[in-house]
Amino acid sequence: MYFRYILEGIAVYSHLSEKGISTSKYIFLPKSTAYDPESYLSEKPSDFMIVARTEMQICRLRKSFEKELIKSIPGFYPILINMIRSFQRDLLRWQMEIMELNSHQKYEALLGLYPNIGNILMSKDITGVLRISRSTLSTIKRTASEN
Repeated sequence: MYFRYILEGIAVYSHLSEKGISTSKYIFLPKSTAYDPESYLSEKPSDFMIVARTEMQICRLRKSFEKELIKSIPGFYPILINMIRSFQRDLLRWQMEIMELNSHQKYEALLGLYPNIGNILMSKDITGVLRISRSTLSTIKRTASEN
């Protein structure tokens, strides 16, 4: 129900199944937009949750306050549109470029996104986001440490 702009910190976008199992699906980095478009527009709770993995500083906007904010600060609307487009571009890039790579390349691309991200994220975050198994992640890490 909120539109969030991450000023500082790293968070994961996780889906909570009916059985209560959380699976990470996406990573939000500093200076990125984090929200569930469907939940934000409908103003209904999301099936996804944004979970902080580091200390966070965020700017949060509820849909119901959007019109009031745009009326009081007309220059905010183009900023909001740019933030939404940025979210869409980042998500599309993730799906079309990174997720098309092999497992090892996906892991390397993930490590290149942010300093020490491999130490910040939990293994279940990495396997969920990259859609690889735990054994594949172990093999990738072992291979990397041998080189």
